[in-house]
Amino acid sequence: MVIIMNSKKLFKDFLSFTTAYYTAITIPVLLIASGMSDDSAIQIIEIGQFFKILLFSAMMALGSALYRVETIPKAGRRLIHASCYVGGFLLFFILAFAIGLGSVGSAFVASVVATVCFAIIYVTAVLLSAFFRKKPQGTAPVAPKAEVKKREKKKKAEYH
Repeated sequence: MVIIMNSKKLFKDFLSFTTAYYTAITIPVLLIASGMSDDSAIQIIEIGQFFKILLFSAMMALGSALYRVETIPKAGRRLIHASCYVGGFLLFFILAFAIGLGSVGSAFVASVVATVCFAIIYVTAVLLSAFFRKKPQGTAPVAPKAEVKKREKKKKAEYH
């Protein structure tokens, strides 16, 4: 029963992360495309490009959902998270941009450079979020809560 509950939560997290990432990526794309000329905007707003963004969002969401599974060791969760994000970006870049570059060599170089830049941004974001998540060192320890005694019920008088 616990496995079923966890898989339901995992699926729910996956769907919610996918929709959030997809929305967060497509809104800036649409805003940028709205400021471009019609010919340039048509290339960006093709339906195929949005499916590629959906695939990238799903890859990132898979990493985020698996990161929340507490039965996986922390280092393993971080490795899965990073590989889903960086691998998802590599797949997205190859499908969306590198195929149209022509030669295999230039597509490979562009994919590697873009993925390394994304990996640097990813590592920076993870380190910054870990830095700001930690508690400040100068805070006083919190005193444990005092135990609350339960009130005893009064015995009712017996009727004769």
